[in-house]
Amino acid sequence: MRQKLWLPLILAAYLGIGVLYAIYTPPWQSPDEPAHYNYVRQLAAGHLPVIAPGDYDQAYQSQVIDALFAPEYSVTSFTYEDHQPPLYYLLQLPVYLLSGGSLLAMRLVSVLLGAGVVALAFVIATRLFPGHGWLPPAVAAFVAFLPQHVAMMAAVNNDNLAELLVAAMLLVLLRVVASQDEVGWRTWTLLGLLLGSGFVTKATTYMMAPIAGLTLLWRCWGDWRGLWRAGVGVFVPAFLLGALWWGRNLVIYGGFDLL
Repeated sequence: MRQKLWLPLILAAYLGIGVLYAIYTPPWQSPDEPAHYNYVRQLAAGHLPVIAPGDYDQAYQSQVIDALFAPEYSVTSFTYEDHQPPLYYLLQLPVYLLSGGSLLAMRLVSVLLGAGVVALAFVIATRLFPGHGWLPPAVAAFVAFLPQHVAMMAAVNNDNLAELLVAAMLLVLLRVVASQDEVGWRTWTLLGLLLGSGFVTKATTYMMAPIAGLTLLWRCWGDWRGLWRAGVGVFVPAFLLGALWWGRNLVIYGGFDLL
């Protein structure tokens, strides 16, 4: 089978399986899903969540989990994800409002974000291993069909967007490393915007900041003016986006609690 046919087939199969996961996984029975959902619910009510003592009521949560989230137990008090950055939840907000708070609709958005992760995994593997025609489909299939990963991609949580942004950053960095031409400011700015979007999505994406910095250093070694321009292009937009979140946290929580 020609390589270009593999990706559409893998994506179609992933979407089918992901939709089935989204439909048939009982409500709230994905890790931390009630707390992620309630973040969006609070946004819909008109305020950005604030983490507070008592948000993690372990005794009540254990009771609800032991009851398999039976309908008589409310999950509205599950708000322990209120510390998370807001971008994923802001993306889900229109879906929440238009669907009347449908959990399934929000899960399907996560499935679509996961499709982007699968596609980028294929492209990254193609660039890393040119001439190995079997490897990109194998990498994409691994990402698409690993059962627990599909389950997470079919749930309401911010890992979906975080993975998508990390994959996009890796692809841009690969282009930077492989390019024989001068890297333009558009590429550096794109990388900075992706990095900043990660800052306001999930703290696990912060690992990409030193990776980006080391890539810039390698790419521009000896060209210190070029390194300065690249650093400004990447880290100024990234940290401006991140500062919106970190500054808000300093105001709300005080001290040096940026996250």
